[in-house]
Amino acid sequence: MSNSQPLTMARLNRAQQLASLNSDNENLRTLNTRLLRDSTEKKREIVNLLESNKSLECEIARIRRETADYVAKLEAIRFASKINSAKMFKMKLELEALQRSIARTQKKSFWTVAFTGTAVFAAAASSVYFSSR
Repeated sequence: MSNSQPLTMARLNRAQQLASLNSDNENLRTLNTRLLRDSTEKKREIVNLLESNKSLECEIARIRRETADYVAKLEAIRFASKINSAKMFKMKLELEALQRSIARTQKKSFWTVAFTGTAVFAAAASSVYFSSR
């Protein structure tokens, strides 16, 4: 019996090892199944994110196309505004020069009238003086 007992123990150990290996194998299969399922879900999430990203890129491109005309018009308005500001400044300087010129002309006109009036008065006075003699 002692001869068969080690053999039975060896078989029992092997059976336990086999059962443990089968259990480990089943655990590995379960883990593999979970990993595949998780991997598939992650792939699906990645595909959804990529599609969403592509959709957002298309939306951004559409908005840029739609606003391109407005941006161009706004730039034209800004440019025209700068030109108009420069023209307004130039016109203001011209107006100030014109006002100074008018003031000088009015002063000259006053003195011209004053001198002319004086000359006429002197001529009239001379005429009266010489005609009364």
